[in-house]
Amino acid sequence: MSVRLLHTSDWHLGRRFFGRSLLSDQEYVLDQMLNLVRDLNPDTLVVTGDIFDQRRPDEEALALFHDTLNRLLELGTVVIFLAGPSDDFRHLHLGARWVRDAGVYLFEDATQVLSPLSLRGARDSFDVNTWCLPFPKTTELSRPDEHPALFSHSLVEKVVQRLNPNEVNIFLGYAWAQDAGRPEELGALVKPGGQPLEKRLLDFFDVSALGGRHSPHSLGSQAFYCGSLLCYEAESESPGRSVTFYDILSKGEVMVDHYPLRPRRSLKVLTGSWEELMEKGRELRSDDLIENVA
Repeated sequence: MSVRLLHTSDWHLGRRFFGRSLLSDQEYVLDQMLNLVRDLNPDTLVVTGDIFDQRRPDEEALALFHDTLNRLLELGTVVIFLAGPSDDFRHLHLGARWVRDAGVYLFEDATQVLSPLSLRGARDSFDVNTWCLPFPKTTELSRPDEHPALFSHSLVEKVVQRLNPNEVNIFLGYAWAQDAGRPEELGALVKPGGQPLEKRLLDFFDVSALGGRHSPHSLGSQAFYCGSLLCYEAESESPGRSVTFYDILSKGEVMVDHYPLRPRRSLKVLTGSWEELMEKGRELRSDDLIENVA
């Protein structure tokens, strides 16, 4: 008996690199993710925020989203989407009844985290209380200057008070957590006056699967940022990209594995004199993405 989750985040469908579409690169990696779904047979796929790069995605990005979702549903996979700051689910053109009947769960209001979703695996397993926290919308904040991270922190504190410690509880969140890394690695999550989720709060959960940070990062044995679909920014030491697989065997017993995603082309950073750049350029593939040439 177990409940299996496959965690991915920060797809940013429709992203451009200096005006150049990355949609074919995203499709290439999503195909790998779908192959993992076939091989690992998770009960649920979780996408923790920033499915799209713009709140009004273009038709091509929407088409890739719908194609990926339909292929997931054909595999019998339950899908959970959490909204990030660049998502507006009103533009998905998904009927509410169709979504519910198909096994697709959309979380766009941060207060939804107070009402857990109950998940059950396909292997005669147990129920898992799933607490889902999207990025707070401006309309949810009590005042215009309220920090979204403070609002999220207060909600998670309320969730912790409601937990039954004898049951399996998992936290899915687009959230800024303590020790999550440098502010520039967390984008819209980090603004002056905010407070990250304290790690002590995450310790109350059997699993914490987080979105909002583009490079993979561990916050402990059961708490992870899985990272974005592709490497979207220049990184001095890129750890690559992956999806995280959780096999929840029982209360307090979780197996965690990370499966790499292989990009179609690489993002390279070149620095140096003109002569040095010309020499380095000879070693590149013709379709590599180049940033910060100096």
